[in-house]
Amino acid sequence: MKTLPIVLFSLLLSVSAFSQKVFGKDTLKSSSGDVIITFIGHGSLLLQWGEQNIYIDPSSQK
Repeated sequence: MKTLPIVLFSLLLSVSAFSQKVFGKDTLKSSSGDVIITFIGHGSLLLQWGEQNIYIDPSSQK
């Protein structure tokens, strides 16, 4: 009976280790460097150009 909590805890740890999301990315070529657009979620984007990072989240201002 003591092994059941250990097994459940181990299962919980292994599931959380694999729960990281992989976000979709698009790369646009430009004369001044690549622009990388990362789709994070509903309406949320990350734009990367050179060393500039712009996070767009229209619902975070509620």
